[in-house]
Amino acid sequence: MAAFLVTGNPGPGKTTLAAELARRALVAIDPDYDAELSYWEDDAGTQILKADGPAQPNERWLQTHHWVWSRSRLQEIVRQHQIPVFVCGIALNIHQVVDLFERIFLLRIDADWA
Repeated sequence: MAAFLVTGNPGPGKTTLAAELARRALVAIDPDYDAELSYWEDDAGTQILKADGPAQPNERWLQTHHWVWSRSRLQEIVRQHQIPVFVCGIALNIHQVVDLFERIFLLRIDADWA
C-alpha cells in the first residue's frame, strides 16, 4: 500500500497532524511512540531503546547518539495496511528510508511565526 512521509524539524506539528489523521480514521504513525520502529543508535551502531536513553538528551549525548528508524519495521508497518499509511516524524537516517514513500511532505515554521 502507499506510504506518505510527513517530516520536518522539531515543532511544526508532525505529532499533532498524526493525531488528527488518526482521528479521521486514517493510518497515521508517530514513530516516536513505536519502540520497534524508533530508537537511539550510538556511533558503534548499537541500538539503545528510547526507554533506556535519557528523557531529555543533552548536547553531549546527541554528539554520540542518533535517533533512527528501523527500515524493516517501517516496511512491515506499510505492508500490514490496506489503506495509505502516513508516517509523521524525523530521524537521522531518513535518507535510508525515503524510497519507501510515495510522497514526502515537509512541515516548516515560517520565520515570521517563530
